[in-house]
Amino acid sequence: MTTERETPWGYVAIPSDLREQVDKETPKLTWDSLEQEIIKSCDMAMFEWLTISTIPIPSGDGPLLETYSAKQLYNYAFFGVPFFVQENKAITRMTESDATSSMLFSLDSCLKMLELPTSCSYAEKSPSPALHAVINAVAARSKLDHFRLTGSEWNLSIQEVSLLARVREISTRNAAAPKSKTPIKTFKSKEGITVVDTSEADRWLNLRRNYIPTQLPETDHQRSAMVAAIEEWVS
Repeated sequence: MTTERETPWGYVAIPSDLREQVDKETPKLTWDSLEQEIIKSCDMAMFEWLTISTIPIPSGDGPLLETYSAKQLYNYAFFGVPFFVQENKAITRMTESDATSSMLFSLDSCLKMLELPTSCSYAEKSPSPALHAVINAVAARSKLDHFRLTGSEWNLSIQEVSLLARVREISTRNAAAPKSKTPIKTFKSKEGITVVDTSEADRWLNLRRNYIPTQLPETDHQRSAMVAAIEEWVS
């Protein structure tokens, strides 16, 4: 799989040949369109690899394709629903280990969906641009939520802020211009990349119409579990 990182700390970079399409489609991306894109991007020989979760769905007349994990990530990326700290009614506490395992399992499931179409010699279909957008938006939201939970500053790239705002990247770059009516403060990292502090991203994103802040958990043990899951993934 082609990897072109805009930031050295990103989990999955969006390949250069998909960036324009991701940028164009993210503002209007729905779960239904993402699900159909995932199904179309997978060859029949890969379905067995993808049936790794608990709620499979039929894909036409073919084998079962699992998209449950992708839907969990989609809801967290764009609607701020942290599935990895939600408690089962039969369980009184969600441990840090539980939260970390849940998040990493879902991410691993979706990474397989991205990697298999290009890593298998018999595959001819392209990986899903929308799924690239979702996983990168999860990475961005995780860092932003870590700041909101702990107060520790992280940096987000312009692309990551744009994914969370559900706007084209050019819109965010225009907001960084001195004469912008909705300014966002940016600076250059030591790698020469234009970045935004998480505190500034949090302020600016909360003014955006299409951004939905994460529903942060209220109990101390859930907040601790969420921090542990984020740190395990993005560290």
